[in-house]
Amino acid sequence: MLKNLQNETIVINVINSLSVSVPTTTYTPVSGELKVEVILTINVTPHDEINNENSAYYQELFNATFIVLTNYYSNSAATKDNFIKIVVYRMSKGSLVVNHAVIMNSTSTTGQNQVAAATNNLVNGGATVTIGFVTAGATKADIYAPGGNATVTTSTTICGTFNTLNTCPTGQECSIDGNGVPYCAPIESTVSVPTTTYTPVSATVTTSTTICGTFNTLNTCPTGQECSIAGNGVPYCAPLKSTGKF
Repeated sequence: MLKNLQNETIVINVINSLSVSVPTTTYTPVSGELKVEVILTINVTPHDEINNENSAYYQELFNATFIVLTNYYSNSAATKDNFIKIVVYRMSKGSLVVNHAVIMNSTSTTGQNQVAAATNNLVNGGATVTIGFVTAGATKADIYAPGGNATVTTSTTICGTFNTLNTCPTGQECSIDGNGVPYCAPIESTVSVPTTTYTPVSATVTTSTTICGTFNTLNTCPTGQECSIAGNGVPYCAPLKSTGKF
């Protein structure tokens, strides 16, 4: 039983056959694995016994958190295709701070970006996890990846995190795929905005103006042409008529 998690007494159903030891060192990936380490702050409040790693409370919460995060990463659209496992190093209080590693398939070149997307969803309201009867998101995630380190908060965007961990080639920028995972894509061309404004030409029609007078105010005929009027009364530019004089 876990006591005083979010001021409630709740029971965690832990898979009895799953025994999870508390690692004291970091995980060394084997061939085919990519390690992305994450310090995730989940928005729940554990009991003070979390400070004692040898307590039954700590062990139960540790195992429950391991199961919850394993389920999250293995089912998240961002990570499920390349997810292998997680390794939980340790937990601490300050909400529930879970220091862990997400192990991804190293044949993918986007593993760290997939983990960044999954943690971004937890921090920015796109996903939650349920520990016991408490469902919550995260308030922060510190990511330590082969491409660099990044901090995800409610004020960061997924492309902001992506650009911290990656450098796109010239002519490319961050874009987001259908699973919410950022990647480098060609910069979309844009139409240049004119720096000057268009000033329309105006004319005033009165009882003393002619249609060709109005037309000449609004238009300038090419050399050798002048205003003429079509059969429907619409003026247009037409070649000058020969006068027959030499």
